[in-house]
Amino acid sequence: PGAISGTSPASLQCVFGGPNNVKSCGYETPMIDTTLTICLAARFEVTRQSNPSQFLLAPQNEAQRQRRADAVALERIVLEGLAKAARGIQVWFSVGLEGLSTKLLEPPTGDLEGTAPITCLATLFDSSNNSQILVAGDDRGGIRLWKAQLTNDDTIHFNHLGLVQVVTNSDNDSAVSCSVVCMEALSGGRLAVSTDTVVSTNQPALFDVAARVSVQASRGVHVFDFSGLLATPTVVSIATTGIKAITCLTGHTKDAVICMCELPDGGLLTGGGKMDATLQMWSRPQIIDQQTTSKQEDDYLVTIEDDFQNQITSIVQSEAIKTLTGDVGYVFALTVLPDSKDNSDYYAIAAARYNTIKIII
Repeated sequence: PGAISGTSPASLQCVFGGPNNVKSCGYETPMIDTTLTICLAARFEVTRQSNPSQFLLAPQNEAQRQRRADAVALERIVLEGLAKAARGIQVWFSVGLEGLSTKLLEPPTGDLEGTAPITCLATLFDSSNNSQILVAGDDRGGIRLWKAQLTNDDTIHFNHLGLVQVVTNSDNDSAVSCSVVCMEALSGGRLAVSTDTVVSTNQPALFDVAARVSVQASRGVHVFDFSGLLATPTVVSIATTGIKAITCLTGHTKDAVICMCELPDGGLLTGGGKMDATLQMWSRPQIIDQQTTSKQEDDYLVTIEDDFQNQITSIVQSEAIKTLTGDVGYVFALTVLPDSKDNSDYYAIAAARYNTIKIII
């Protein structure tokens, strides 16, 4: 329901998940626990293919010229609609199980300026105030955030918090954007973001209205700390709370990371694309904030007013503690399968590969 013609919903995310807490990766993911609220979000992937030959034949008379002009105008409207849909998020929700409602989240400008097609979604949670933030990554390094709040009139309101753009510095010290490939919400208000070198495009590489965050590698997994934004009970801009760049994982050199999952011990498992075809395990110390002094904490705080070229860079980790190759290979998705026994530290990993699921013990 709610799909736009020529598109297919993708990257389904649970923003609110019903009356019970969901146990994931060994810690409790907070959900609305008294209102029977369910909320799902999905991006749109454009599936319609344009026919490059449809306007090659020259019209022979005025009637044909008019039909061609009408067809060209209609095609332009359709393509603009698809481009706008690729930049939006469809939300379905039910409060108290009283029917299903839907809404469309779009950038505040309402047009294509300063936006890019969304590539992935994630949801950040904060257990202290039951706060949820929906995060959308796009193909020009943009990370857009909405705070989801349950209102008194039994609806869910999404407040736009701002836009962050991940960039790298080129040889001439100018900023170059990356594309966001996938994201994984981690415990403690952290977000793991996989990026890759941006494919050349006719659009400007940088957004004018974004808070730019400089990273050391265009292809890598970057861990950011959004706990300050989550801990704020009111709706504030990302420019007010800032974010912290914690670490950069560069172990996958042959292809970008296309899937990730947090492990029960606080580590991270990353899966590379077809050219890489490895799973790499990173320990908890490699992906947590190891800055201890107040000066370092202040230096890591990034706001819109900061000069991103002068930021202190995050710690680069180039070697995982373990690399899995061989039978597992290239996979699309990863998830943790915890042991059903209470207080058990054992777990398995389910890895999706084409039409099969492989279990790693």
